[in-house]
Amino acid sequence: MVHGNFIHLKEVLSQEELRQIREIVAKSNFVDGKATASGAALKIKNNQQLANSQENTQIAQYLLQALLKHTLLQRAAMPKMAIPPLISRYTEGMKYGMHVDSPLNGQEYTIRTDISVTLFLNEPHEYEGGELEIMTDAGLKSYKLSAGEAICYPTTQLHRVNKVISGKRLVAVTWIQCAVRDAHQREMIFKASEVIKELEEKDMANTEAHLNLQQLYSNLIRMWAEI
Repeated sequence: MVHGNFIHLKEVLSQEELRQIREIVAKSNFVDGKATASGAALKIKNNQQLANSQENTQIAQYLLQALLKHTLLQRAAMPKMAIPPLISRYTEGMKYGMHVDSPLNGQEYTIRTDISVTLFLNEPHEYEGGELEIMTDAGLKSYKLSAGEAICYPTTQLHRVNKVISGKRLVAVTWIQCAVRDAHQREMIFKASEVIKELEEKDMANTEAHLNLQQLYSNLIRMWAEI
């Protein structure tokens, strides 16, 4: 599901995959989330992040591959590069104040952050509060999705995580550099792809309308993509 530049991914992970990941995470150590914060974020970031280990690195890579193979993300975001997710935990009283993510991110390699992704790893009823709120031109959008679902949004947006009142909030967060940098250009390309898909579903492939739109879609990518 896509609304403007916000992409709601469903079924990124199966229930069995979620169960296995949560079992490993439950046995793992967490460190202060400030370890990956800088500047003003040090004062407003209050969460925990999964400590580095070989097993945790494998989990992060697995989560990244699950996200990147999702068809909707491929079509709507056109990922060029991404970094392995950080697995974050919020316990009672923890929150992350209003902030904007770094324009460049990464340790082994640096990417330009075009899209931020929050993948929810536990169910909404398991914790009270902890909503992800993103500032838009129309006001705050609030997200608290089911386990295995993700929300993707432009990294340019101010956002926050509300205080967890009770329970634990478990998410994986990552950032993507897109082949097309501009969010509005990506949206136009995606809308063209949606019409192409609709024509094909109506058995109108290779008609004049379909071919013309396919040509437009391809040429827009050719004009705007950065490889």
